[in-house]
Amino acid sequence: MLYCPNCDNEYEEGLTACPDCGRPLEAAALEEAENPDIVLVPVYEAPNAYTAELVKGILEGEGIEVMLDGERTAVFDGVLSVESGSWGQVLVKDEDAERSLEIIAAYEKQAASTGGADDTA
Repeated sequence: MLYCPNCDNEYEEGLTACPDCGRPLEAAALEEAENPDIVLVPVYEAPNAYTAELVKGILEGEGIEVMLDGERTAVFDGVLSVESGSWGQVLVKDEDAERSLEIIAAYEKQAASTGGADDTA
């Protein structure tokens, strides 16, 4: 089953993008529906959808399954947003939490030391 991470709608196999928002569809995250025993824990509070996707990509690159729990739609992020605070959370399996936190901390340290834009702060 595929779903849109932006709209949170499920779609049958065969589609590649969400018919509503155009965002690429993803496989159902972490097989949560098939295994209710999976415990997801937040490892990062993302200020916006871009940063959430960045952290997700870093963790997935290390072989960690990730689920995003966004609280605002991407349309209202950034300049157009009138809300303050976090966009949402980056969630991982409980057993991957410690390693995920280490990976995120290493990325933030590297970004800070290179003087590059650190969108994860």
